[in-house]
Amino acid sequence: SLWRLVSTWSAISAALVTGAVAVGSIKRAARVNVVISPRSIRSEAESQALRNDFKPREGAARRDALDSYTRVRDDCEWEDDEDTENYDFMWWPTDASLKKDYFGDLTSWLVMTGSVGLPRFALKLAMKLFAPSKPDFAASIRSQYCRMVVDDEGDSAEWRIRRVGPLSSTGGFDWHRIRIYDPFRLTGGVTKTHAMVQSVLGPVDGAGDFIGNPPIHIHHANLLPTYAGRAVNFSRFEEWHGDSQCTQAAGGVGCYLRQLPDGYGFPLAGASLTVDADLNDVRPESSAPMRFSLEVAVKLRSRKERAWVVPKDKGEATDKGEDSNVPVAATNASTALTDVGVLILGSPARLHWWKSSDFALTYFVEKSQRSAIWMTAQLPCSGTLVDGHLYTHQGVFDEAWIFSGITPDQLGLNRGFYKLRRPWEPLAFVGPKQVADLKTYVMGHFKQRLAECQKGVCIDPPALRYVINSTEIDDDGEARQMPWPQPHLPFSFAKGEHLTTIVYHKPMAGGTRGQMQQHLALHSTYVPGSGKAGEDEAAEFHMVLPSDKPGWSAVDRSNMLRGLTHFGGPDSTYFRPSSIYFILLGAAASYFVCCHTALRKCIRRMADWLWSCSSPTTWSERAVRSYGDEDYAPGDLTRSFYFKHVKPKATEISAGIRGLRRRHRDRGTRTRRGKVEYELVRTAEG
Repeated sequence: SLWRLVSTWSAISAALVTGAVAVGSIKRAARVNVVISPRSIRSEAESQALRNDFKPREGAARRDALDSYTRVRDDCEWEDDEDTENYDFMWWPTDASLKKDYFGDLTSWLVMTGSVGLPRFALKLAMKLFAPSKPDFAASIRSQYCRMVVDDEGDSAEWRIRRVGPLSSTGGFDWHRIRIYDPFRLTGGVTKTHAMVQSVLGPVDGAGDFIGNPPIHIHHANLLPTYAGRAVNFSRFEEWHGDSQCTQAAGGVGCYLRQLPDGYGFPLAGASLTVDADLNDVRPESSAPMRFSLEVAVKLRSRKERAWVVPKDKGEATDKGEDSNVPVAATNASTALTDVGVLILGSPARLHWWKSSDFALTYFVEKSQRSAIWMTAQLPCSGTLVDGHLYTHQGVFDEAWIFSGITPDQLGLNRGFYKLRRPWEPLAFVGPKQVADLKTYVMGHFKQRLAECQKGVCIDPPALRYVINSTEIDDDGEARQMPWPQPHLPFSFAKGEHLTTIVYHKPMAGGTRGQMQQHLALHSTYVPGSGKAGEDEAAEFHMVLPSDKPGWSAVDRSNMLRGLTHFGGPDSTYFRPSSIYFILLGAAASYFVCCHTALRKCIRRMADWLWSCSSPTTWSERAVRSYGDEDYAPGDLTRSFYFKHVKPKATEISAGIRGLRRRHRDRGTRTRRGKVEYELVRTAEG
């Protein structure tokens, strides 16, 4: 009987999955074939005006901007945050100790990255169970906050600063993992009326000076928007990585400060902010003790006119009306800002979840081989890319081509020899000639597509938007911030437009073998396009996760179940051989639970209650069918459920409704014909 129950619901589940796959295929085809509206794309003159506003900053300007911030910060009167729950901290003394601690590493990624939609109490429980023991210096870590008002050429703005530390290290590539919840106290109306115009993150020493790499390496750090009632995802306001520090000529640690041109801002739009960061001391193990802190700050400005109330005795500020007892020292009106958004173009990722090296969600390349990988996605919004920064592992990065308005299939890829085994597995080459052949092959199909568009086959012709082939490695071998590509005109794009990237990898210097993590991401700032009413669309913040075929990309979050069962994602198919393994594993686990554990009695009782599996009546009687023998037939369990549960309940409800209407009719209420009946009542005289 239990086997009949399982087989019936397996058939029902298979039908539902088939239907879901069919619906998904229809939706995917609709997305791939979407018609791009030219109305959402800016004109050439408008795009050039934006280019002039977002000119690349020189190294001296970057250093001056960081010095300006530190002068303001040095006047801070720090407040110690009494709430010790506003940050999480985990630490490993060496890289080897982290790699040996699988569950601790997994817990740290779940807790620290902010991209997993688990309740806070569940993350706290995981930390209690699997987090490594805290070091001695953890007891002295303080979380401090400062808020400072500044006057920028007649416009009022404010810096909100958070410092967590001191941290202590003796080298050995240790790991300091920190996550800070609402570090800037962004609650209430300020999140709806203000925009972020600058941000800075980095390690600082006791004097407040920013520390470069070496000795302190920023493995990664994220500034995440957190919206009430929305699940967390991979969207970001800002990111910092190991190559976010510039060469000395380009600004050095001054590149840790990110600044928008005057008149532009990232709207908070009701979001609070969360910060997570991984810091490493790259000095040799057992080096001299070193103390440093993590400092992160944002500069906010009103998107519209707004008055500030400035205390006379401090450099802090409060919104007008927040504290009526604060004396007014100055009132300034900030200029209305133009909203800008963030569009991060990421990469597919391998997820061998039994290996902690895959928690970072990157793909892997052979360090001794040339290879290439391609990916494509449809953009979730419209606008013009005006600025940004790149990050990749430059040791194996050779070149990247970024096309718009064309898919890998139209470039001749995903067929014949040029086919990826999985979207996150690069295609390996024997030598440079095969790479040159691929480039010639791709450009031939690109030119062919251009010729077809000139004949009217497509509305918008494809374009090779960016060629990224310049890396930045300084004299001591450290990777530095790569320059943002500067085409003749900024790239204006439409919602639903295809963006295809081909990344070429080279052998790593030194002839080393083995695999290494790799990714290429374009963290781009964009100005929203014009909507149907002629007004600019709302600025959005997205991370686009591409796949090797059109229609399979994801925005902000990927299908985690498919990623776990396919060992990576976003995948370009619903099923892999590994999916069968998980189905068989699930069936075996279900059999074991149902037949060989203490739960078998509870499961049997539930089956009896649902389907009368142990009833003494015949199977035909339970299934309410008058044909056939006692063999099970598909649909028996559904009919049994209907006649045992649905029909009696429906009969009971119908009888109740009829009784209620009868009582109303007997009391003189409106009848079915819409008339009112009255009942004669005998009086005392009668």
